[in-house]
Amino acid sequence: MTQKFELDEDLPAANQIKKTEFNILMKAVNIYYHYEEGKITTRDEEWNRDDLIGHANIDNVNDKEGAEESKEQQIKKKYHELEMHCHQQINSQEQ
Repeated sequence: MTQKFELDEDLPAANQIKKTEFNILMKAVNIYYHYEEGKITTRDEEWNRDDLIGHANIDNVNDKEGAEESKEQQIKKKYHELEMHCHQQINSQEQ
């Protein structure tokens, strides 16, 4: 599954996701960011899909009131939520 996002001109381009790719067979998640003005390179990230799903499930089990998540936990949770949202959009289009 692939989902593309438009650039919001009011926010820094390098911090905005341009495209997400969720490869279920290869168990990979690729995140691509928008180009900054005047730059010829951009940032991208590759994650193991099982790690994101496993981490989200562990967080749900261990959810404690007042417990703060680390930056990496927040990122993993965000990417897992993006994948779930992408699934929901595909299902609604099919219906």
